[in-house]
Amino acid sequence: MEVPQRVDAAGDEVAAAVNLGEDVEEAVNLGEAAEEAVISGEDAEEERMMEKLQAIAGPTYDLPVAEKEKKKFTNKCRLFVGNLTDDTTMDEFQEMFKDYRENAEKARQALNGTMRNGRLLKVRFSSIGSSLKVKRLSPWVSNELLELAFSVFGELERATVIVDERGKSTGEGIIEFAKKPCAQACLSKCTENSFFITESLCPIEVETLKEEEEEEGLSEKVLPKKYHDYRRERSVGPRFGHEGSFEAEYGARWKQLYEMEKQRREQLDQEIKLEMEKLRDQMEFARRQHETEILREQLRRREMEQERTKSDWDARQAQREQERRRMEEEMQRRQESMQARMRQSEDDLKRRQQENKLFMQANELNSLLDQSEQAMWGDQRAPPAAGGDQVPPAAGGYGQAPPGWGTPPAGAPGGFDAHGTVVSGAA
Repeated sequence: MEVPQRVDAAGDEVAAAVNLGEDVEEAVNLGEAAEEAVISGEDAEEERMMEKLQAIAGPTYDLPVAEKEKKKFTNKCRLFVGNLTDDTTMDEFQEMFKDYRENAEKARQALNGTMRNGRLLKVRFSSIGSSLKVKRLSPWVSNELLELAFSVFGELERATVIVDERGKSTGEGIIEFAKKPCAQACLSKCTENSFFITESLCPIEVETLKEEEEEEGLSEKVLPKKYHDYRRERSVGPRFGHEGSFEAEYGARWKQLYEMEKQRREQLDQEIKLEMEKLRDQMEFARRQHETEILREQLRRREMEQERTKSDWDARQAQREQERRRMEEEMQRRQESMQARMRQSEDDLKRRQQENKLFMQANELNSLLDQSEQAMWGDQRAPPAAGGDQVPPAAGGYGQAPPGWGTPPAGAPGGFDAHGTVVSGAA
């Protein structure tokens, strides 16, 4: 009985393995479908962004002044609360902020640095990473243009160009997105590609904004006073170094190092400015050269088009000339054929006229002969002799006498020959 049990166990294991394989295959299919959905979503987002860019790619003159609308809840309304005990519940946490409601600034000032369950609370505005710093801005970029340019990545809460004390642009700006994914997409696209806002070919730089607390600062009550470094640094108060002292000597060395750092930075900045000017000149020269090449290419295309048009025109002219010659030859052949037919008709007409003339002459001659014959018959015919035969009329027509017509009867004094001439009997 052990063999059937082993077979059944093996069958169950195979079935379980088959089911597991089906589950794995289904999981792989779901993973592939999810990946395809993510890729398609990214492609759709990319397409929407490119459509927005194409919509604002034209001139950006006289942009409407943006009206600042104060939102009730922004990213600055979020607070970070640190150093809570592990046993803090949600009800206790909400009870802490019950008296401050929607006033995040008031809650931060009241709760920051307070003790709770033996721990010092740290309350500050939350940094959610939706703020970016923009560098290399043109002096002609305004708040409105900055907002218009970066609105293609998502909804903005703020877009500000930083200015100096004279109100001139420092070439830097700050943009705050309503959502962190939009800021991440903006940072990624501007880092991987060259993003231009104006006609200048100097691409902008985008980096994560390092938020610094300037209003509250670092309070004495939040310092970790138990550390040894705190006690060592605070062991001596503010003072000036006396000349010739140990403090003055090393203070002077540090100041020399500071000055060296300052000079190196100024020198580096100057070199960078010179390189930038050089690059701008090269860029302008390359732009002019590129525009010249474009004009030359356009001129070559126009010349080629003109040559092609001229060739087509010459071909059409040759075709028209050939067609004209063919029509002239055809017309000439038709005229020659018509003239030949006309000459043939004239010859036929002349021939018929000649035949008619000859026929008329023959008729006239026959008429004259008939008249002459009638006259001769009336004047010269003698009565038939006694016992003689009467001469019958000519059977062959005029000019042909019947048999025996030229021979006068016996005893007659004369007669007519075959042509109607009177002959005498003696002859």
